[in-house]
Amino acid sequence: MSSDEKPEKDREESEDLDWIEETSAKASKARAEAEAEAAEEEEVTTLRGHARIALSALIVGAGISIAALILITKPEAKTEAPEKPKPSVTVTEVNRGAVPIKVPSQGIVTAHTRTLPAAEVAGVVVETDPRFDVGGEFQKDEIILRLDDSDYAAALANAEASEAQARLTLATEEGLAKQAVRDWKKLAGDEPPTSLAVRIPQLKSAQAALDAAVAAVAKAKRDVDRCSIKAPFHSRIVAKNIDLGSFANIGTPLLELEAIGNYEVRLPVPLEDFAFIDIPDEGDEDTMPKVTFNSTIAGEPKTWEGHVLRDEGGVDRSSRSVYLVARIGGEDDSDRFLKPGLFVRAQIDGVTLDDVIEIPRLALRDNDQVLVINDDRVHIRDVTVRRTGKETVVISEGLDNGDKICLTPLSAVVEDMPVKIEEPKAQTATNPVANDSSG
Repeated sequence: MSSDEKPEKDREESEDLDWIEETSAKASKARAEAEAEAAEEEEVTTLRGHARIALSALIVGAGISIAALILITKPEAKTEAPEKPKPSVTVTEVNRGAVPIKVPSQGIVTAHTRTLPAAEVAGVVVETDPRFDVGGEFQKDEIILRLDDSDYAAALANAEASEAQARLTLATEEGLAKQAVRDWKKLAGDEPPTSLAVRIPQLKSAQAALDAAVAAVAKAKRDVDRCSIKAPFHSRIVAKNIDLGSFANIGTPLLELEAIGNYEVRLPVPLEDFAFIDIPDEGDEDTMPKVTFNSTIAGEPKTWEGHVLRDEGGVDRSSRSVYLVARIGGEDDSDRFLKPGLFVRAQIDGVTLDDVIEIPRLALRDNDQVLVINDDRVHIRDVTVRRTGKETVVISEGLDNGDKICLTPLSAVVEDMPVKIEEPKAQTATNPVANDSSG
């Protein structure tokens, strides 16, 4: 390289270094300015956030101060306990007196007699009454049907012939006996004759033969009469087992009959109620307890009167009940609704309890307590229950004349609790048991 070119090169290199340094300086300055601007902006942003926080705190503090001021300066409210409402109740006044007991029961009407007439002789049914069917009604001794009696009529004729022959034989023997007595006296004088000499054995034999013949005739007549099957009492056919042309053997049930009128009802009575029924050991219709029967037919109530006939003398083990048998209705069949099979309800006259009080059953609490209302306050009274019915209860001890008892069910009761009485009832509760329908 020449000497002139070397200084030129050095100069160019020096210029390049200066440019680089200048460029670096400018870049550093620009970077510093940018950093300064960013720091300034960040400071401004921070100041703005602090201002917002301070403002929010100021608002919250002011709200709290205002609320506290309101609480401090608010008027003090007066607190009063609300008055507890008094329960409203209805009451009734009770008095002691005599209470006739009615014992309820129920049962099915049945005929007092049912029978199965059977053939006492064998034969073919040759005739039946036009009423010979289920429901047919016959008076006592009316003929229901006839069996063929031709063989029995022939037997009767033979028996009557035998009887006539026996009478002839007896009459002959009696004549021979008289002749033998006369002959003995002629031959033996006053010496006593032997029985054989005067034909006593022959007389006895003839008499026995006549008695047998008479009995045979009577039997033959009965056999002929037995061919006519008659009603043993005023009755109605409920079933028939034979008809025209059928052959009946001896002992064959021909039909079933039930008596008409004087119907009966078998009434179950719990032992607790049986204690209130007085049945004399020996009594007639006038002394036996009366019974009122009722039933509803086609929406219409029907009522019949009757009386207890007897009790069956035992206690049913399953129900612990005594069964009474009562008569219902009269001897005839004039009431077309009173028929065997009818269901009826019954009210049996029981004894009369003296000096007791009867109250509605709803007034009894816990089986032995009653609420008595005095001066609009409740008093719990223990009572002695003599009898409990479906609708009423008979009290023997624990209540007095003029007591007013609560009829309204109360869920929670305490002694001396105040109540409000509504519509007090003036009637007394001494004898509603007569209308009680269940024990």
